[in-house]
Amino acid sequence: MPRARLRSSSARLLRRFGKSATVVERAVDFTNTGYMLGIYPLGGRVLHAMGLHERYIAESQVTRTYSLWNSRGRHVKDYSFENFAADYGPYQMLSRGKLIELLMSASGETTVRTDTTVVSLAQRNDEVQIRFSDGSEEIFDLVVAADGMFSSTREMVFGETPLRRTGWGGWIWWSDAEIEHHDTVSEYWSTGSFLGVYPTLDRSGVFLGGPNTSLETADGQAIASFAEKHFGNAGGAARGVISSLEQEPKQFYWELLDVRSTDWIKGRVVLLGDAAAGFLPTAGIGAPSRSTSNRIGGTGRSRSHRS
Repeated sequence: MPRARLRSSSARLLRRFGKSATVVERAVDFTNTGYMLGIYPLGGRVLHAMGLHERYIAESQVTRTYSLWNSRGRHVKDYSFENFAADYGPYQMLSRGKLIELLMSASGETTVRTDTTVVSLAQRNDEVQIRFSDGSEEIFDLVVAADGMFSSTREMVFGETPLRRTGWGGWIWWSDAEIEHHDTVSEYWSTGSFLGVYPTLDRSGVFLGGPNTSLETADGQAIASFAEKHFGNAGGAARGVISSLEQEPKQFYWELLDVRSTDWIKGRVVLLGDAAAGFLPTAGIGAPSRSTSNRIGGTGRSRSHRS
């Protein structure tokens, strides 16, 4: 869980151990909340600890089936989540905004500073001094940096970490198009293109992928033409989504890249989430390629900070 979700959940869990926390968020608010999320039972376990699991289940869409389609838009196979869910728990789909809303509702007295960034950071023995973009300064026992693949905190502490660029990416948007099976995630895999439809309770998140050279600077009409060319004959959820594509406002372009920090901890600064190891969506369920047991650590006494 990157950025705001990691910060909010970490702050809540720290409070259970008597640690006060300050959450620092560069966004002005959480209204522009981005994309859709599929959460497996392992990821949902933290919501039990926060007393949010029942609300999370009620306010997210259960996914019962994964539907796979080939390069010609023909249906290949449906994979059921039912046996998996019976043994381990449900696979739920919801918007990033809804999850942040849930986490923030449980943050209690946690201080949240929006429209703020970290300008400088200095470590001294058992404390970290932070200067913020509003000119204020504060001292913390622990800094947990969960500010994404382009983490400025990582650069301040660990120096430049190279980003691995693939040359691929895609547009993400929300669609109100009617789809027949709201409990089914559908993915269409083709040579040089990809379409994914991910239903939440009230609408579907959509990802249309391909080469950056074809999509990154494309306007709405060009994006629609790309989708029609590659998936215009596809069945299932793709039909309604593509027909309404040109009219749907795009959320953002996601360049597919990853980052792999050599070290995740230095003194009292710890990298978390994508700031430490941001993986491609095809790389597994956030699974690192090698052991991380010697790269994560650090303790705090009474306060912590996430940048």
